[in-house]
Amino acid sequence: MTRSPASAPSGHEARSAETRAKLTSAAIEVFAKVGYEAASTRELAKQAHANLSAITYHFGGKKELYLAAAQEIADYAAGLIRPLTTVIRVQRFHQTYRLGEIPFGGDAG
Repeated sequence: MTRSPASAPSGHEARSAETRAKLTSAAIEVFAKVGYEAASTRELAKQAHANLSAITYHFGGKKELYLAAAQEIADYAAGLIRPLTTVIRVQRFHQTYRLGEIPFGGDAG
């Protein structure tokens, strides 16, 4: 049976995604503790429970892993901020058109 493009990822793809996630998570921790310069690729791989060559295979090198970790942090922060900016925009709209304040939680009644 062949796999359609929309089906679940293969075992290899799932393991690859898991390894990338472990490496970026470990990178966030290690870079936060010791900084970029002091973080060795050996320690990054060890903390991720991955082979040293996995960093090169998945990211190209330490710099690219650092950038992937920074992007993960930025995406997380954006996810936290996005709902707040929506609330602020709605409140400004209501104030601009003198609709009054709206309560948080959407309980207008």
